Amino acid sequence: MSQARPRDRGRLSRILASKASIAARFDCFRPTDSAPSVALGEALAKQVEDRLTFFKTGDAPMRNRDAMAGIADALAPPAAPEAEPEAEADVDMEAPKKEKKEKKSKKSKDKKKKKKSKKSE
Repeated sequence: MSQARPRDRGRLSRILASKASIAARFDCFRPTDSAPSVALGEALAKQVEDRLTFFKTGDAPMRNRDAMAGIADALAPPAAPEAEPEAEADVDMEAPKKEKKEKKSKKSKDKKKKKKSKKSE
């Protein structure tokens, strides 16, 4: 922050706050069985530094979606090898479908009118 020009400090502080918010959400919602990783923090810090460089020199920083895709690839668990199907899996274990119920016929309008007239009498 101290390296930024006074007119860019407001923008840079908002960028830093948004990256801190992303990191806090990631930390809160990550699975509890996964090990903590510094990959996200390093990538977010690099994005803030790239934005500071952009303010100084005008070099375009990396797009946010590209950076997040790289982080997602780095943090993704390794793919588990596919298990071979068991011999019992070949048997069709589908449950029998229930038969459909018959629909009740709707009362005709004439019958409804007759009921109304009887009630009003």
